[in-house]
Amino acid sequence: MATDRTGATRIVLGSVIILVGSVLLLGRVIDLDLGTLWPLFVIVPGLVVLVSGLAAAPGGAGTAATVTGSQLTALGLLLLFQNVTGLWQTWAYAWALVWPTSIGLGLAAHGSLSGSDGSARKGVTTAMVGFLIFMAGFAFFEGILNISGSALGLLGDLALPAVLIGLGLAVMLRRR
Repeated sequence: MATDRTGATRIVLGSVIILVGSVLLLGRVIDLDLGTLWPLFVIVPGLVVLVSGLAAAPGGAGTAATVTGSQLTALGLLLLFQNVTGLWQTWAYAWALVWPTSIGLGLAAHGSLSGSDGSARKGVTTAMVGFLIFMAGFAFFEGILNISGSALGLLGDLALPAVLIGLGLAVMLRRR
């Protein structure tokens, strides 16, 4: 079994190296400004750690690697979004997608794959709490304060009421 995991790890690592080399080569050939893609240096290692954690045996090291990989990947994706759009001020609320949402997603993924239903449930709950924090922050910072300075149109007009309705429902339907 250990040989299969070592082989899978080599395949993932080799694939990542080939992907990075291909992106760099493509950037040179078509004169692509790779400066906007610097978050790939966070995303790619995050994916490697995430896949390694998911491939690991159930337990401490696999769970830790999966959660760490999910955090790095989420952070890199958020930085990529902010770098491409220039909406750096969204960090005021988008951090909740990295901590605790990505932690919950990592726990849920590893728990599901390893057969740990308790861990998977805790992960889903943590991810939902993080997403609610994100939505509340989005509604406040964009719906009320408009920190990005871009009109969100109908989405912006509906964000705060929708989040409040969802939050109210969550409070009412909570069992404890």
